[in-house]
Formats: sequence, structure tokens, C-alpha cells
Amino acid sequence: MANALKISPVDSIVHQAINLTRAELLQLQDAIGGLVDATEPQVIDLAEAREERRGNSKPGPQGWFEIGYKNKNGKTYGPYKYFRYRSAGVKKSTYIGKVVES
Repeated sequence: MANALKISPVDSIVHQAINLTRAELLQLQDAIGGLVDATEPQVIDLAEAREERRGNSKPGPQGWFEIGYKNKNGKTYGPYKYFRYRSAGVKKSTYIGKVVES
């Protein structure tokens, strides 16, 4: 039985990235930079973040984790975790999943 070649997760991602367009690679670069910025995860309270943004126009980190809630028909759902980052001046968002409260 032949030994299976093990590919690292990074090599796998690079292999997949080879087929991306230049624009997609630049967006991926921004996303990875944002993840690097967010390596010490800080959960940002949405209400506090909105208040801070009203009085503070300085750019924040390029990537961060955020907890959010959804309101629908008078019910509140969540909390949900998102990874947010900026790419070409536009805020991008990736849904991580529902936060399980212990």
C-alpha cells in the first residue's frame, strides 16, 4: 500500500488560489490580512461599536470578529458570529456560525 501524500492546509489553499483572478487574489489578501489583525479575537458589542463610530472616524483594524443578533417579527435571534474585514475600502463579512452559549 502506497503512502498517501499529505498536503498541509496552507498548501491546499495556495493550490486552490492559483485559479483565482487578480481581483480575487487581492480580496483574499485583504481577508488574510484581516484574519492576521484579528488573531487576538475581540468580540465587539454592536451598540458600543455604533456609538464609537459616531464620534470617531479613525480607521479601525482591518479585520475583526463581531457578534450580532437578528430581529424578525418581534423576535430576537442569535447570537451569531461574523468575521469582518475591509477590502478596497469596502466592508466584507463572513458568517462564522451561531454562538453556543454555555
